[in-house]
Amino acid sequence: MVSSEYWQRFSRQRISRRTALATGAAGMGAAALALAGCGGGKEQKPTGGTPSGTPTPGGILRSAANATALSIDPHTEIAAGLAFIPYIYGYLIHEYQLFDGPPQLLQDHAESMEQPDDLVFNFKLRQGIRFQNLPPANGREVVAEDVVYSCDRIAALAQEPFWRTYIAGKSALSPYEFQLRLNDRYAYTTEDVGGVRAAIVPKEAVDAWDDLNTRGLGSGPFQAKEFSNQGISLERNPNYYVQGIPYIDGLNWRSMADEAAIRIAFRAKQVDSYAPPTKIQADDVAGYGEDVTLIKDPNLFITKVNINELSRPELQDVRVREAIDISFDRDAMIEKLAFGEGNYTGPASWGLTFWSLPQDELRQRFKRDLTKARQLLGAAGADDITIELKFVTTTASDVCAMIKEQLAEAGITVNLVPQEFGTFITDRSAGAYELMVGAGLPYPSERYPMQFNHTTNFTRNQRPVRLPEPEIDALLDQILMTPDVNERQSLVLEATRLIIDRHGPFYYLFAPYAYTARWDYVRGYEKVPSTAVGYTYDMWLDKS
Repeated sequence: MVSSEYWQRFSRQRISRRTALATGAAGMGAAALALAGCGGGKEQKPTGGTPSGTPTPGGILRSAANATALSIDPHTEIAAGLAFIPYIYGYLIHEYQLFDGPPQLLQDHAESMEQPDDLVFNFKLRQGIRFQNLPPANGREVVAEDVVYSCDRIAALAQEPFWRTYIAGKSALSPYEFQLRLNDRYAYTTEDVGGVRAAIVPKEAVDAWDDLNTRGLGSGPFQAKEFSNQGISLERNPNYYVQGIPYIDGLNWRSMADEAAIRIAFRAKQVDSYAPPTKIQADDVAGYGEDVTLIKDPNLFITKVNINELSRPELQDVRVREAIDISFDRDAMIEKLAFGEGNYTGPASWGLTFWSLPQDELRQRFKRDLTKARQLLGAAGADDITIELKFVTTTASDVCAMIKEQLAEAGITVNLVPQEFGTFITDRSAGAYELMVGAGLPYPSERYPMQFNHTTNFTRNQRPVRLPEPEIDALLDQILMTPDVNERQSLVLEATRLIIDRHGPFYYLFAPYAYTARWDYVRGYEKVPSTAVGYTYDMWLDKS
């Protein structure tokens, strides 16, 4: 069995025309994976969609990262464990974002999805899919009631408002038919249903263990063997519903605090894949030999500054906020911190070009102008302003030193306040800051980066950190209720311009590139876009 057959079965779908128009997902599957590139770097050998040889069963795929996994519970994990949860659990669908286009769908446990109107989604489950043959589920079949239970559990545990706010009802129409009913139009239904958190879990496992923090049990291609915050070990599920998949025997991931130690392990081939954090490390790894594949993609992580406008009157004056914004030298930051490999960005990373303003417009809107900055500060009576900037000591010291230096050129004094991560998170949650740098996630869609700009944040019930802006709030609400992807794109770009021009509650500085290094014997990823790597289960190791 070759990879193209796997993807054909995994992504086979039947979507009504209404759904295809709403999600932009018509014609997805193996073809989309074959056409989507992985970015720059060393040219890829075609094995993922059109394998050049027969995949070899066996072996353990090993990786490491300077990150921590808190759990493998799909409905509560917020850290590195999210990268491995899709290997353990099954899903109705997967949704992933292309860098240069609208979101795409892969069918998983649902063999079809139909949307008779804007408020109803009908999913037909594949028959014969079973939970892993481990107690307490013991290999029983996955049915629609499991989907209902899982949705209820997500609503009780997760922060995403969709599961609590937009769902009017959910039911198992039959053992293999699941229906989701909304109380209003919602643009991101398939993103939530197809997201990492929407894993299907067996009730008996939760009842037996109280949670799934350290003992995951699902219907995915790999079974949880061992978990701690130092690492994760998964083994092949021999009863996975796609025959012959996965090829490898397991996945091992280690958390290593010392990034240099990860590189040493990679060079010694004790680790098969590695994500260099900067161009310097990436260039170093590329020099290990011709058998290293280095992939370069836009980074979805954005370096930005949070502003609590309500912390002091001066920050409520748009002239002061604009003066700060146009004092940043973003080109210098990209040159020094990203070694020249990065770009200007708005709320959605520049890498998501479908949702981002073009670079020319971003550069014009973020143009540095120290003369104007001083004039604005003088007009606002704030030409001797001093601002406090909090940041996480281990991750943001360099960028904060540059911010202090650059704002000083406009006459703005910055007092740096380094913090431990726990203290930083506590202060951010409490709104106990003026400016902050040092937290964020590489969001693979425009939704959260845009909705963070709402007066009450994406949950619509968080503590405000800015003055109300009815026009922006109304646009962000409208985006949530616009399923048509092209209409939503126009609204996102319109809202982006307004958000940038109000200079808060975030200053968007830049987003670099991201790098992934693999030894050439790691096969099966060559025709898979990096945003869908987490849903790639047919990788194999060619060590012959």
